[in-house]
Amino acid sequence: MHVYKKPSGLWAYKIDIGKNPRTGKRQQKEKGGFKRAKDARIAGEEALQQYRNKGFARPEAVTFGDFAQEWLKAYAAVAKVSSVRIRKHQLGHLNRYFEKIPIQEIHRKQYQDALLSLAKTLAPNTISGIHATAKMIFKRAIEYELIYSDPTEFATVPRPKRKIVDPDENVPAYLEKSQLLDFLETAKGKGIMPDYPLFTLLAYTGLRIGEALALTWEDIDFKQNVVKVSKTLYNPTNNAEKYELLPPKTETSVRVVTMPAHLGKVLAAFKFQVSKLRIEYKELWHYPKGSKLGFVFTAPAHPGHPLTQRLVQTRIDRIQRLMNTPVSLHIHPHIFRHTHASLLAEAGIDLVQIMKRLGHADDTITRQIYLHITKTLATETAEKFDKLLNKA
Repeated sequence: MHVYKKPSGLWAYKIDIGKNPRTGKRQQKEKGGFKRAKDARIAGEEALQQYRNKGFARPEAVTFGDFAQEWLKAYAAVAKVSSVRIRKHQLGHLNRYFEKIPIQEIHRKQYQDALLSLAKTLAPNTISGIHATAKMIFKRAIEYELIYSDPTEFATVPRPKRKIVDPDENVPAYLEKSQLLDFLETAKGKGIMPDYPLFTLLAYTGLRIGEALALTWEDIDFKQNVVKVSKTLYNPTNNAEKYELLPPKTETSVRVVTMPAHLGKVLAAFKFQVSKLRIEYKELWHYPKGSKLGFVFTAPAHPGHPLTQRLVQTRIDRIQRLMNTPVSLHIHPHIFRHTHASLLAEAGIDLVQIMKRLGHADDTITRQIYLHITKTLATETAEKFDKLLNKA
């Protein structure tokens, strides 16, 4: 607080009242008209105490919607494009309840009521994401001294009551070995050029589809027989020419995956086919930044550009219809990841090594598949032992 004498001979005080939420600059309030410096100081101390007790009127009211938009701009400067897209979507839900309300007026019950309302139509995980976004916004408002308490602090994310369920009912879908071989044989015999190499890679490495589509030929080391995973393809519009290469999902996703010998042979033959296409298209062939050899899996109608996930799903649907033995499961790119985990578990690989190969620090789905497979193997072992001891 600053007390000073004005040219009129009267005294005044000036106090700090935090930062402007838009500019981040220091804000002050001053008042004069006091005959003595002592009077100005006492009045200033009372005003400052009132401000600290949350009863002081801010010089600039800011709505939640305006402040959240400023927060999103700052967030976008440091976050991945995919993360910004998710936060923007979550912010849309919050704006339904708070957009026009001054952020200082949002209280805890009001925020909790909003979460309860969202729970009527949204899944718990979706609400958790919205709640996380709200916490970041209100935390920034506190840092700017725009509010003094966080209305999200003691909020509870509504969750349905837990039920007694059979553990086997929640096992994620995966293909049996015979189904996988049928799919791959169909892709090899009836698919188009990228089908068999791509689906063999997914099944033999467990890569996420975004990781696989982001691969360039520099990432395939045929001498060391490994695949280097360091990026993922982001393409929400499914336009082959409008994509971004981003860091993988987590830090543990950056990894080196050993290729089985069969996969190495398939990719080597495929590389030769792609090299002929590059020569044919010459300068029309697209190369991503930092790559001289280009993407491994490219879109047929867009020379050199990466395949889109929509096109991959279209290819899967066609191959599934042509399989020798119909499969009731809906086959999608991620099911090959689950299948890879199940086959590793069946081969006796321990859970830690499976998670390391898949690039997981901790993953419930992988654990569920692992426990399901090992439970089945344990049952078979017990049955074999019983038959051995009880031979007639």
